Order: sequence, then C-alpha cells, then structure tokens
Amino acid sequence: MMKKISLLFFCALLLAAACTTRDYETGDGKLSFLRADFGVAHSDAVGSLDYVDTDEGQRVFFPMAIQADWAVTADSLYRVLTYYDATETATTSKVHRLIQLVTVKPKPAEEVKEQFTDPVKVESAWMSPNGKYLNLGLRLMTGSTDDEELHQTVGVLLDEETERDDHTHQYRWTFFHNQNGVPEYYSTLVYISIATADLQAGDGITLRINTYDGWEERTFEIAPH
Repeated sequence: MMKKISLLFFCALLLAAACTTRDYETGDGKLSFLRADFGVAHSDAVGSLDYVDTDEGQRVFFPMAIQADWAVTADSLYRVLTYYDATETATTSKVHRLIQLVTVKPKPAEEVKEQFTDPVKVESAWMSPNGKYLNLGLRLMTGSTDDEELHQTVGVLLDEETERDDHTHQYRWTFFHNQNGVPEYYSTLVYISIATADLQAGDGITLRINTYDGWEERTFEIAPH
C-alpha cells in the first residue's frame, strides 16, 4: 500500500528527533537513561496509547495514557519510534517523544502503472530483531513550497518472487519514490518500515534503491519471529 506523506510530516519528525538527542547527557544526567526504540504502540478502548512493544521484545507501559492526533482508533496498533526513560521495571517514568512512522507493504509491480524511482540518500537499513520489519533511514530532499498539494510518495514494488530448493523464498523489491515536484533544497531524515511479518524464516530479500550516487542493492534474510 502506497503512503502519501507531506513535507510538514517530514519536518516534524526530523525536529522531534533532533530536540531529544541534542539534550542527551552521558553519566548520571537527567537524560542519562534515555532510550530510543522502534516498536508498535497499542491504543486502549478510548484510542489513547498505553504501551509499546519494542522490536527487541520488551513491553513498555506508559505512566499515563497518551493522546495523539494520529491515533484515532481504539484497540489498534501503530508503528512508532519512542523516546523514553528506561527503568528497571516494565513501566517507563516518562515518554519524551512518540512519533508515528510510515509503514508500507510491497505491492506487485504489475499493479502499479507509474513506477517512480526518484533518488534518495540511504543512511541506514536493517531488519528488526523480531523479523517483522525491514527499516530504512532515508534522507529525502525537500524544500518550502506554496503549493500545499505537493506530496512525496513512497512505497515498495514486488518485482519477483522465486522459491528456492529448501522451499524458502527469494524476493526482489524496488523502492518506489515520487519526488512529485517538491523542491530539493535540503535533506531531512525519514524512517520507513516495510512490513515483513508475512514472510517466513529463511526468506531472502534483495532491495533495490535509486540513490543520488546510482542504484544500490541491499540484501537481508528473515530471522525467526
């Protein structure tokens, strides 16, 4: 499923991360136990967020339910990046930032008529420890514009799926990116999670990404989850 993301969303994500990390102190400072974890947040019966399951397998309960304007459905799950104070218990003493992340699922390439592969800058790429997501840290070029209708679009195209001799599968994906006329004045860091929970342990992935330095291929293998 393709996701449309506005320039304002990119900027908000970048600024939230920068404000937190800039204040981090080592030793026994007030933020010395600050953690930043990717995970899935849960909303309660009224739509407020009450805990997060991190990719490392830890459930962290919030000291009080958090209301977010993007969490509008009760008893639902949201992919997030959470900045919080780590404690020795399952409950954090404070949540500093809770940021919703873009999550996409690969879509068969033949179902996508216009296949945009505008370049991006790849800062990081890794599999979640629980095997449920392939995560990308990308720098997208953005800039101020008076046209509020301009949005960049991202997604993943499934180019090929083959079965190997051991009955695992090999997937070839292409990263979809439509700059869509958004000015390219400066870069901003965006995290994107590709859902892989439906894949089996041992399956392999080759992801093609067009960068400003040319095409790159990244390979991954699904761990048990």
